[in-house]
Amino acid sequence: MTQSNTQETPISFKGYQIKKLEYGTDIEKEKDRIGIKYGISNDQKMGQVVITVYFSDKSKSSNGILEVIGQFEIKKGLTEKQQHIFLGQNGSAILYPYVRAILSMVTALDDNRVQVLPTLNFVNLAKNDKIKKQ
Repeated sequence: MTQSNTQETPISFKGYQIKKLEYGTDIEKEKDRIGIKYGISNDQKMGQVVITVYFSDKSKSSNGILEVIGQFEIKKGLTEKQQHIFLGQNGSAILYPYVRAILSMVTALDDNRVQVLPTLNFVNLAKNDKIKKQ
């Protein structure tokens, strides 16, 4: 007889949506950067993480903006600190591979020089207040 270990997880990933995608030679150049924000619904049942990437490729004279929103179901009763850890830190880490893949795919369609986002340490980003609550 096996024992079921069905502990409820603090957050559950429900999917993502591309909110904004602009790429080309006519996009205004911004400093390359990645912004991460998260927010929680008033009823504390749903949360979202927004990752915005400003990127450029000097060899192609191309610039772009990618904004992806991840939706998460949240376990009720999390403290604000737990929300920051589970949604801000872990939710961002769950969503980021999708953002990396989208950006690589879009830039690969333009040329054989694919843009790849760096790996990130989400624990350090959260500790250093680089992940903001909306």
